[in-house]
Amino acid sequence: MFKDDDILKEKQVVYEEIRASYDSPGARVSMLLDGLLWPDQPMGRDIAGSVESVGAISRDEMLKYLDIQYVASNTVIAIAGNIEHTEVVDQISGLLGGLRDGEKLPMFPYEPVSLIRRVALEHRPTEQAHIAIGMAGLASDDPDRHALSIMSVILGETMSSRLFEEVREQRGLAYDIHSGAHFFSDCGAFVVESGIDPARVDEAIPVILAELAKMRDGVTEAEWKQALDLTKGRMMLRMEESRAVSSFLGIQELLRNKVETVDDILDKISAVTRDDIKRAANRVIKSENLVLSIVGPFDDATHFESMLKFE
Repeated sequence: MFKDDDILKEKQVVYEEIRASYDSPGARVSMLLDGLLWPDQPMGRDIAGSVESVGAISRDEMLKYLDIQYVASNTVIAIAGNIEHTEVVDQISGLLGGLRDGEKLPMFPYEPVSLIRRVALEHRPTEQAHIAIGMAGLASDDPDRHALSIMSVILGETMSSRLFEEVREQRGLAYDIHSGAHFFSDCGAFVVESGIDPARVDEAIPVILAELAKMRDGVTEAEWKQALDLTKGRMMLRMEESRAVSSFLGIQELLRNKVETVDDILDKISAVTRDDIKRAANRVIKSENLVLSIVGPFDDATHFESMLKFE
């Protein structure tokens, strides 16, 4: 198990994966943003590590990790399809009945800390600047989770969203711009990402921030209804695939230790009100939460720091 030659080959594969992410400005700007949102803790580090950290892992460390983490109490098997539960249990018991149990390593918890830096800038002589604006978000079990998701749909997840209309259609500042709410076990993030002509970045950032600020004033009834319908429709379409259903079940069991049905979640989405969206927006969209990462032909990070505020 874990032959030295095999370890070396796999490390080479991981090295190339890491290098590929550094070669992608879009991926790199997201990595930089994570470091701003969660400084000096695991949440802020790239999941693949670095060439140096991967290279330093020894065979003994791998075997120790395998021995501790790959145990029955840390294993979830989720199956979706035309099969009976008892049949699955019988087959799995025969195949994995000898899987030993053990005490897995605990997760490193998220630690709320003051932002160390507001801007992360990586100079590259690119013809397009990649920017990511982020704020601390909500954890996966937060009561306002679904409200924040609906807010993101209205702000920047469709071709009729506020950001798309204002930034792309009205001002021609970007080809692609989108928002996203990301939920984790004990923390979260709300992010807006875009690719912009470097000569127009100073114009674009205030426009994006202005659209974010407007979300705190609430949304229209038409926006609210459309976003609810879209969110529920997306979920029902996704659940047409057996693989998506198994992931839906397994991830909940593994990370939350409970499973909500599709109908449960659809009911929660339907229950989101315009007031809920406004409350979630005001919880998240705050000047003191703002951070910005940029990959592009710039040298002075301090130039952008003064922009990071809501009027």
